[in-house]
Amino acid sequence: MPAHDRDSPEQPSRYQSLGSMPDLTWPERPPPTRPPRPLPHERPFLPPPEPRALRMPPRPPNRKRYLVRSFAVLCLVNFLCALDGSILSVALPHITKDLRGSAFEAFWAGTSFLLASAVLQPLWAELSDIGGQKSTLLAALLLFTLGSVLAVASTGFALLLAGRVVQGVGVGGLVALTYVIVTHLVSLQERGKWFGLVSFQWALGSTIAPLIGGALAQNASWRWIFGINFPFCALALIAAQFFLRLEARPPGAVRKLTRLDWRGFFLMISSLTVFLVPLTWGGIMYDWTAAATIVPLVLGFALLVCFVLYNTYVSTRPVIRKSLFAAATGKAAYASALIHGMLVYCLIFYLPLYFQGVQGYSAILSGAALLPFSLATGSFAIGTGVLISTNLKYRTRILIGWSITTAGTGFLLALDTDTAVPVWVLLSGIAGMGLGTVWSAGSFAAQAPASAVDAPFAASTFVFIRALGQTLGVAMGGTIFQNSFKSKLEEDPRYAPYARQWARDAPALIEAIRRLDDRDIQQFMATTYASSLKSVWLALCVLSGTAALINFVWIRDVRPCRSTEAEMTAPREEPCAPEVPKIWI
Repeated sequence: MPAHDRDSPEQPSRYQSLGSMPDLTWPERPPPTRPPRPLPHERPFLPPPEPRALRMPPRPPNRKRYLVRSFAVLCLVNFLCALDGSILSVALPHITKDLRGSAFEAFWAGTSFLLASAVLQPLWAELSDIGGQKSTLLAALLLFTLGSVLAVASTGFALLLAGRVVQGVGVGGLVALTYVIVTHLVSLQERGKWFGLVSFQWALGSTIAPLIGGALAQNASWRWIFGINFPFCALALIAAQFFLRLEARPPGAVRKLTRLDWRGFFLMISSLTVFLVPLTWGGIMYDWTAAATIVPLVLGFALLVCFVLYNTYVSTRPVIRKSLFAAATGKAAYASALIHGMLVYCLIFYLPLYFQGVQGYSAILSGAALLPFSLATGSFAIGTGVLISTNLKYRTRILIGWSITTAGTGFLLALDTDTAVPVWVLLSGIAGMGLGTVWSAGSFAAQAPASAVDAPFAASTFVFIRALGQTLGVAMGGTIFQNSFKSKLEEDPRYAPYARQWARDAPALIEAIRRLDDRDIQQFMATTYASSLKSVWLALCVLSGTAALINFVWIRDVRPCRSTEAEMTAPREEPCAPEVPKIWI
């Protein structure tokens, strides 16, 4: 193109003035706007926070080894509890003679321990929820050790009774916390074998305790009965400190402690104490028709009614959680726990009376004769727990257990003066098989309907009610035996004047009869003991049949399926089969 054509007026020049150039500035950017807040139904779903019962620390490197160590600690402390519960039964005459005590003081040396351990268990469960399980367990173990120190150093019955009460308070905490800790260590599906192992320690400790107590009292000193606790307590304290890796004290513990329903606890403890004390001394220290028995019984029952009403309608944080009794399965499980405790301790107390009063065994041999019952109870408790852990079907096992128990206690009616050793071994073993089966299966029925938050309290409430049954069982067996023993003595005019006095102290009467040379009197008294104990066996058979009927009507196989917060707080009766969560700790 020619040069003059580049600047021709027909074509625009690229060198125009700036004023005629187009506006090349960027438009102003509008201010940023926030997206509108989504409506409630448009918000993304966030799962509810986990309840404290499922809040777990990181998984340990070797869970099996950790569980073995943890349960070794729990089995050790439960063995100690069972040992001290019945170790004084044979040694009390030696202690009473050495301390120059009365029969009343000797009676309270055993009873105070049982009462203190039973009535305080719900309080220990609440304290563990506030202060942490590990620290609360160590506190209970220290109290038990302190009680042993007081008992060893006692120079009179006042200090011995104080030591036994402190021991009982510590034992109540150790027993309740064992079941609370187990619910945090393993899932419901895994608890059977571990609960069975703990039950075996109880059966073994309760059986060999009279053997150890009698041997120490006769061959050494009765103070060693409490002194042997020290090495075990030291070992348990060290092992619990290093092997139990549980949740530390949660924040706000002091504030939660002030919010506890202390009025409810005071009402519960006072009502149970006032009600249980006359049950334990009725017919032994005082007649059942005496004012010292009737007045506290009526007052204690009235206080119990007040406590139930307060706990149900007034308390904002009930001592016994109402949600535990919402499902029919839970109610039946707790009723069965009461009856189970009555049967176990009644047999532990009155089978040795048969061996001493009828078979003529010594106190130590009678303790050895109780081994078939205790070994059957412990082994079947472990076996039942393992079987239930495979599929969580506990209803059939409970019904089988109560059926065997009913048959076993009925077979005890065949025990007489001429019963051979293999026969009474078999009969007592059958009763132990049934009770061992129910021992493990019953705890499943109490925990399965409970929510994840209520699971530790369901376990502790179950063992608390069973402890009450143990106290009631000893009292019930004593009442039935003494009334029957008294009536049979009154039938013979030779012994009628002594019937009331002899019935009150039937165990101590055995030694006096054994020192007599008159074979006729010994045979008559052996027959009287055997026939009086048959009334006890019959009552146990009726109680066992009642428990079997209760479980047949109301117990159902309830499996935990709690995937939402609503499901975790609602007890259910319909069966379901989700995956059972494993709790690592």
